[in-house]
Amino acid sequence: MTYKATNISFSYAGKKILDKASLQIQPGEIVTILGPNGCGKTTLIKILSTEIKPDLGDVHIGDKKINKIKSTKLAKMRSVVSQKTNMSFGFSVSEIIEMGMNPYGQKITKESSGEISRVLKDYELEKFKNKNYLKLSAGEQQRVNIARSIVQLNQADTNQAKYLLMDEPTSSLDVHFQVKLAKNLKQLSNKNVGIGLVLHDINMALSISDRIVLFSSKKTVEFLEKPFEEKLPVSLSMLEQAFKSKFEVIRNQEKVFVTPSFKDGRS
Repeated sequence: MTYKATNISFSYAGKKILDKASLQIQPGEIVTILGPNGCGKTTLIKILSTEIKPDLGDVHIGDKKINKIKSTKLAKMRSVVSQKTNMSFGFSVSEIIEMGMNPYGQKITKESSGEISRVLKDYELEKFKNKNYLKLSAGEQQRVNIARSIVQLNQADTNQAKYLLMDEPTSSLDVHFQVKLAKNLKQLSNKNVGIGLVLHDINMALSISDRIVLFSSKKTVEFLEKPFEEKLPVSLSMLEQAFKSKFEVIRNQEKVFVTPSFKDGRS
């Protein structure tokens, strides 16, 4: 069952943000969206997550339009971690994470309490569990948001297709938690969760993704699929065109890395 956006167009204040952009996410794959600032990556994630409606185009899960799926059912199929979370009430960290169970109408059981304890420990949030969410740093808040999304997905029926949408989830995380998140995302994809990410880190995208989609102008362009090592050289010009920068490819054993070129072209 595919999560897909087809021919999405969207304008804001008279400016075209997306122009017939399309994206597909299959269960069990990690799809990363790359592109320069302002190219429409966040807008597409917001449309996929029903935060905003497109001017044209459709979003489906399987053969059903997403706006025809009841909100409770949708929350059991898909979890979202936004770039910014607008929270005006002072819930505790534990209360925020427990919200991941709200779609299921469950009381806290021994099993679900164990799941909450596990993610608190995994994201090193145990000492904050009774602390006001609003008093945390941006990085700490992001760890709470990620933990909540994982609890939400782990409560879902194991036979049901599940998806996780994340908009720049690493932006407030230090290296330690970026690595932890990358490992968790691979674990989730191995459990047949389809993951759609917006990232700025090209090398993280190369490390964890099954497919990379490049935003060129207002449209999506299929950019890279595994094996990246074989296909990266021919796609480098697309990357340079999108970011209007020169890049260098560094090879280390069987892996490749991409880095901006700081050479000025003079000998």
